[in-house]
Amino acid sequence: MKKFNRFLSLTFLAILLSMSVSVMGQGPLTVDVIQPDNSGIVWVIGETYTISWMDNLTNGVNIWLWDPNKSGGAGYQTSALATNVSGSTWTWDMSLYTALTPGTEYHIKVESYTSPTAYSNIGADFALVYELGHAINIVQPDVANISWKRGTTHIISWEDSDYIESVNIYLENSAIAIPGGTNTGGTNWEKLLTSSAVTGTTWEWDIAANLTEDANYKIRVQSNTSSTVLDRSANTFWITETSGVFNEIYQPTSATIWAISTDHLISWRDEIEEPVYLYYSSDGGTNYTQIGTTSFVGSTYVWTTPVNASATARIKIVSSDDDAIFIESDVFTISDVVGSVSAIYQPLTTASWTLGTKHLISWLDNLEGTVNVFYSIYTGSWSAWTAVIGGSNVTGATCVWDIPTGLTTGNNVCKIRVESSIDNTVGLDSDPFDLTLTTGTFVDVIQPSVGGIVWARNTSHYLSWDDDLLAGENVDISLCKYTNSTDAIGTETSTVSLFTDVVGSTKVWPIGTTAAGYYRIKVFSHDDPSTALTDYSTSTFTISTSVGNFITVNSPNGGENWLNTTTHWIAWDDDCVNENFDIILYEYTSAGADVANYPLATDIGPGSAWEWTIAQLPITSTNKFKIVVKSTLGPLPTDISNGFFYINPFGKSVTSIGDIAGDIAASVVIYPNPTSGQFSVSAPGNITKVEVRNLLGQVLYSGVETTIDVVSYDAGLYIVNIEVEGQVIAKKLFIQ
Repeated sequence: MKKFNRFLSLTFLAILLSMSVSVMGQGPLTVDVIQPDNSGIVWVIGETYTISWMDNLTNGVNIWLWDPNKSGGAGYQTSALATNVSGSTWTWDMSLYTALTPGTEYHIKVESYTSPTAYSNIGADFALVYELGHAINIVQPDVANISWKRGTTHIISWEDSDYIESVNIYLENSAIAIPGGTNTGGTNWEKLLTSSAVTGTTWEWDIAANLTEDANYKIRVQSNTSSTVLDRSANTFWITETSGVFNEIYQPTSATIWAISTDHLISWRDEIEEPVYLYYSSDGGTNYTQIGTTSFVGSTYVWTTPVNASATARIKIVSSDDDAIFIESDVFTISDVVGSVSAIYQPLTTASWTLGTKHLISWLDNLEGTVNVFYSIYTGSWSAWTAVIGGSNVTGATCVWDIPTGLTTGNNVCKIRVESSIDNTVGLDSDPFDLTLTTGTFVDVIQPSVGGIVWARNTSHYLSWDDDLLAGENVDISLCKYTNSTDAIGTETSTVSLFTDVVGSTKVWPIGTTAAGYYRIKVFSHDDPSTALTDYSTSTFTISTSVGNFITVNSPNGGENWLNTTTHWIAWDDDCVNENFDIILYEYTSAGADVANYPLATDIGPGSAWEWTIAQLPITSTNKFKIVVKSTLGPLPTDISNGFFYINPFGKSVTSIGDIAGDIAASVVIYPNPTSGQFSVSAPGNITKVEVRNLLGQVLYSGVETTIDVVSYDAGLYIVNIEVEGQVIAKKLFIQ
């Protein structure tokens, strides 16, 4: 009976449409640019491309190019690319347009040959380039601290995405003039190749002997045909009289405190063949005095510190061949006291030491005698210093601490002190660090820890985590509820223990009847929950009464004009397995304010389409509407139309609601869309032909079937033409 009623409804609609067509005649003339009409298109000047469009004009079309670089301001080219073109495609040979300037705001206009101002359409902006994806990237010299000697030969190398094209190589210096160079009023540069360009990706450079010693040189590699395609060295390099560089000074460092008139080792690393000079400064490097009277070979020197103290001491090491090549130490201290403890290396503030284990305490000092080592525990305030077992009268700079059991554990609860055994006012305290009951250092929740996870009630799921806890030390798991979703976690409202003393790194969780909402999983050490060995899911996840993750409303989805009392398909996509759906009509004012909603259907399905005969609802014809589809198990998943559609009173004149062809077009539905297997076509009338075309205008399918298999089609955008009651309706189909 339902099918018979539907047949009568469709027959009545077909008669109505036929009558309206006989009154109105042919639908409006339209032009729709298909190619280029999607963002990101890049065309190469000099190549050939296809421009395509759709129209229902009786005559041909003109094709124009909008040029943002056109002389006198942006505008269309002086003459059309083509005029009175028939069909729906035209091949543009850009070898005739090589004078075009590369840019990003070009577009194509297709217009009626006979009525250009009445019927036209503009495609999306696209880019023109000389070479697609062409780029140059300098490899050598492109790291810091390179030093090349005058009169030697070195390789310049680069990466080039177009190996056929030749390049020019330039030497640049922003600080000094280059002999034989040009542009001396600004950036000084010299073309290293004067006769021809270089092909390939390497070139041997014989460095001229007359180049000025300086640290500000750079290499530029530039396309010989496209001057905008180039790269410069990321770092400057030296041209010097020496063949190497200094790498690092090991001693002294910023933490160094040396006593006056004592012997200490200056040490460094370099790549220099010639001898070096050593210098000392007491004012942070403003004035230097030479250490010794001659240069010497090597990378260490035993230095007797001066008799005067300095809090801003500094060492400088200089090449004996080139005084422009040098390295300076950090500022350090020369003290007039017997000595000091300058640094505690172990424990660091990030340390986490376990009770009952042994750990190395290490430090740096220049004390004359032995040291004593102590610890202090924080229990609301720091306790008195207690001697570390084995830490009395220590010679050297290390001792092993066998940590007692029974100490207070937690974050930042312990400090170490190293002090002179002769003078307890000379010493140093470490930063606070952690004591734990556990041997582990981390717990990391893996599942669920990504955004967007939805788990249904009465299903089971794996919880998983990673940790470095030793065998026998297990974890506890809690469920924490939050006020907000993944993007804004919000406030934790409750915590429930799920499991205790769990072995391994996975656990199956039967969700059961846990209330729907937003949650995170908390995993923490069972032995020592007071420490930092705790981790939460990175994002919240959702517990839902539905097993589905999404619903996508496809029709109506914005712009449709439907007559009251007529029948239309409401269609959607979803991943809800064996679930039914509720459909709700939302009404809005013309200004977009939500004024009412009407339940249209409850507990329908399962399926992805529902036939709706519009009833005489208490609606205002000037208002607009959206459709909501949601799982009956709700509240998630759910979806609402992207845009507004319109319901007009039955019998309203076509001049006030739009032409009949537009009403048919709004009622034609293709679903699912996007698809990867097949799609179906539905329309309020007799479908006499279905045609699928690609963006080049090629017909891939033509027939009367309303369910078409597209599994063999490439992913992308396609045009589907549906012939209904003498009208051809074009729809866009997305194939995944």
